Amino acid sequence: MNRLPHAIAERLAGNGAFPSVLEIAGGLHDFSGILPTQERAQLNSSLRNQYHEYYDDRRDEWHADPTHTPEEANREANAYRRYRLFTFSNFLTTPDTVAKFGANLEDILADANAGSVLLMMGGRGGVYPTIRTRMDQLADAGGFRRRADPADVKIADAQLDGPVGEEIRWFYCHIKQLAGELHAESPASIDLRKELEGDGPVCFGSSAVHAFRKYS
Repeated sequence: MNRLPHAIAERLAGNGAFPSVLEIAGGLHDFSGILPTQERAQLNSSLRNQYHEYYDDRRDEWHADPTHTPEEANREANAYRRYRLFTFSNFLTTPDTVAKFGANLEDILADANAGSVLLMMGGRGGVYPTIRTRMDQLADAGGFRRRADPADVKIADAQLDGPVGEEIRWFYCHIKQLAGELHAESPASIDLRKELEGDGPVCFGSSAVHAFRKYS
């Protein structure tokens, strides 16, 4: 299912409509902007520097009172970007991507509270073992521990390939009505059309789910 939104996103981005899949989803435009500890400190400082100004007619002078008490500012800032579940799916697809967002991943995982859960989903072959090794290191440094052995997942094994394939084809047709045809010259578009506009079965790849939990 992830292949379809990404293909549509690339088609729209080629027309200058959206710079990323995240924006289509109404989320953040750039994952590198997520640095919870830094953002929280900046928010705390911003809240403490907000003032309500008013004019005292009797004294003929301006006054400025803090909008938030230090306790209120600290409470609001500490509630910002507090996550309990982290799911990385079809996002960390190359070692370079992991390296690019290494500082963000370190900050997010180290900042998470005890009880938080990390799920990492992706392919089993190719570069994914290298990606998983690096993510294992980041998770361990952030205080996360693996809950169980990785679970292999394949939709055909669950005997859901038929119904899911039908839903994907319906979604594909619906998106085409909204966004138009995919670029004809794109190899990915050609493969996608061949698969989703024909009568053959939709191909599903195998993937693995790695689960971690933070205990302290």
